[in-house]
This record gives sequence, structure tokens and C-alpha cells, in this order.
Amino acid sequence: MAGVENAYEWRRAPGRFGARAMVASPSISAPFPYARLFARFAPSTPAERRLDPRATDALAFGNWIVDAIRESRIEIEKRRPFPFTESYACLDLAHAAPVKQALDALAIAVAASDARALCERARDAAQPAGSRCYADEPQAKHAMPYYDALDFARGLARDADAAPAVRAAAEALAKHVDALVASSTISGDGANFERGGNGVFLVFPDGARALGANERAWRQYKPFGPKPYLALGAGGYAMHKDGAIAGDGIVQTWWECLDAWYDVDNGDAGGLDGVQW
Repeated sequence: MAGVENAYEWRRAPGRFGARAMVASPSISAPFPYARLFARFAPSTPAERRLDPRATDALAFGNWIVDAIRESRIEIEKRRPFPFTESYACLDLAHAAPVKQALDALAIAVAASDARALCERARDAAQPAGSRCYADEPQAKHAMPYYDALDFARGLARDADAAPAVRAAAEALAKHVDALVASSTISGDGANFERGGNGVFLVFPDGARALGANERAWRQYKPFGPKPYLALGAGGYAMHKDGAIAGDGIVQTWWECLDAWYDVDNGDAGGLDGVQW
């Protein structure tokens, strides 16, 4: 659940519940090392390793959880290879709204310069030019199109074929994502993983993928979008609703940019995903 969309959903804002920090995994993950975590509160723990909740703020506590996970996974890997690639991150939710604003600004820039192919290249190219997908199995990325947000932003910012406005918007997004990720760790295949920068995804599906003779995959991604998807109790993401003006034909948000690319029939009913961009 360590995605920029979820971070924005949990941010603090006037008149609604929110949190300062969030510890989550962008990947399939094993449970927390609870014995190690709880031991840090015990009076028998040496003072230099003991945690006093009364003297610890939410962000420091979240960073400490990530450190405890890292220590636990290192111990496991001393005995045997970690069985899959797992990542955890502590997100500083004070930076969730700036990330949303930067991602929307990038969407506007890429829509204006018709940079779909460049965005897909920054998503799909092999690392380090492309983005880590947090779905381990090759086909899993279609169900979980969770691509590292920092990898994506930096890949697009480095692309010499991108317009200056696109590169500048991508660089701004990378800075805000780096600030959002307070700390992070990875086990298994950790090549090209930057602790404290990588570890949070954005949803970027291959909406043009064919499901059949006359069916595109974009219909599958309703649960990730701005409209509630009652069949799964999903969707309705504030990140994709805020700032969007339905039906004006102008890209204002990241989801509207994806919809403009991948929805072949964006009529009165909103096409495949029910969204009128």
C-alpha cells in the first residue's frame, strides 16, 4: 500500500482524519518482525536500544520500524536468500500533497507535448533507465501496475527526447517524491534501490494492452481511479478527483492523462472507466 495515491488519501487536511507518517510496503511483503518491535519497549532492553513512546514522534517511530524490518531481513539473509523482493517505506505525509501537485503538473506537461511514448519508456525500460515494478511475477504487473515513483520521475527527467517542460516537471516530481520517502529498505533483489528515495509507487497501468479482439485493458483499472468501484469497494481516490474538471477535455490530473491515452471511447458515459476527462 506504499503508493503516492494512498499517501495522499491518508494525509492530514482540515476537517478530516489524517496521519503524519505511514509505514507500508509497495510490494508483496512478509509480516512485521513483531517480536523485535515489541522488545524495544521492554524495560530489560539496553537504554541505547530502548524506545520511549512518550519521547518519540510519529515520523521517528515510523523510521524506527523500517530500521527494525531492515535488521530482521538482514538476519534472515545471513541464513538463506530472502525468498522474494520485499520493500518497506516510512512516508512523511506532509509531502503527500506536494507530490500530487507535482504529478499533476507533469501530467499537464506530457499531455501538452504528446509524450506518452516517453512516459511508457520511463516505465518499461530496464533499470536503471526504467522503473522498478513492485510486482514480482511478470504477469502480476498487469494486476498490480505499481511502478517506483522516483525511478519513473528520474527516468523521464534524463530522457533527452523529452521537451524541456517535461524534464523540468519530472525533476520537480523526483524532488517531492524523495522528500515523501523518509526511509526505506529492500530485501531480495535490491539492485538500483536507493534507500530513502525509492520505496513508493505510482499506479501506471498498460491501459492499451489487448484483452481480446475488441477489448482494451483500461477497463480493468477502474478500482485505481477517481470513481468509486462498488464491485470491489475500491476506487474513489482523492488524488485523482481533486483538481479534475470532468468533461472539459483538458488534462488536469495524472489519471485524466492516462484516460486521455488509453480510453478509446470517452463519450457521455465516460468510456471504459466511467471517467470523462
